[in-house]
Amino acid sequence: MAMRVLLRACFLPTLLLALIAGVLGCQLLPQQAPQKVTLQSATLRLGHDLAANSFYDQQMQRFAQMVKEKTSGKIEIQVFAGGTLGKGPEMSEDVKAGTLDMQLSGTPHLQPIWAPIGVLDLPFVLNNWDQGINIVEGAPGKYLSDGLVKATGIRVLGWAPLGRRVLISKPAVKTLNDMKGLKIRVASSQVYIDSMKALGAVPNTIAWTELYQALQTGATDAGEGPPDILYATKLHEPAKNVTKTWHFATYGVIIINDKKFSQLTTDAQLALIEAAKVIEADIHAKKTQQEQEGLDQLKAGGATIHDIDTAALQNAVSGVWEAYASKNNVTDLINQIKQTK
Repeated sequence: MAMRVLLRACFLPTLLLALIAGVLGCQLLPQQAPQKVTLQSATLRLGHDLAANSFYDQQMQRFAQMVKEKTSGKIEIQVFAGGTLGKGPEMSEDVKAGTLDMQLSGTPHLQPIWAPIGVLDLPFVLNNWDQGINIVEGAPGKYLSDGLVKATGIRVLGWAPLGRRVLISKPAVKTLNDMKGLKIRVASSQVYIDSMKALGAVPNTIAWTELYQALQTGATDAGEGPPDILYATKLHEPAKNVTKTWHFATYGVIIINDKKFSQLTTDAQLALIEAAKVIEADIHAKKTQQEQEGLDQLKAGGATIHDIDTAALQNAVSGVWEAYASKNNVTDLINQIKQTK
């Protein structure tokens, strides 16, 4: 009995030391990194808030088909139009969170997520779309793409110009003075809001999908957007005046959640990038003609088209550039954009 007690007394400390050594040994061993999940096939959801069967919806359907063909059917993209997956800014937040895979967003929707991308929303930032493609495919575009993915986890696949924007309103707007007190719907971009305030208007951020009804009910007096998109949304029905202000040049952005992108095979990633670049180039090439066609369609649909002194508008919003550059520390980026021809 005494021998058994003695053996137990010797055994327990030995066991305890072994356990401690085991724990310490596990802590000292190098930790294995979690194994990357690579998806050989995937179904991705892409949302946007433009009308179903509109030009841009057709382009996203075309994008999806190209990706499917390039990946032999392994990557399927389901396109949801007309805000069926949410309002534009909400979908952009969902792409950031990873609850939505992809979106045709707009720079105004992304600006609240990462402010520097709003540089493309500055009033009168572009002279033409040739300059535009040189900006987004040059150093400014690389800066914005790299910064967005690093700061938010949102990866840019391609830039799709939505168009230079004009004013559509119930009262006629022919001079800068006519802007004073005008209730106007704009996207939820601080640059857009500040620009309209500088023009004397009263901006509101009604959802794009709710603008038609807001014009009908008088909740707002005006909206603004590219002529072809205004026509596709039938806004000339409740608002009969269109003014060629050309105040903003809005970019659409084909974006994807970067974690989802990183899970795809290299071939699938390349297919997404290549297809987006085809869409980007084609829309840039067509945009100027589409803007004129949009004005013609609006006129044929019963709208009256007005000219305006755009130099007076540019002078009124000059302070917006200065305030934005100072607040976001992007003076060098703005200078690069100004120097791009």
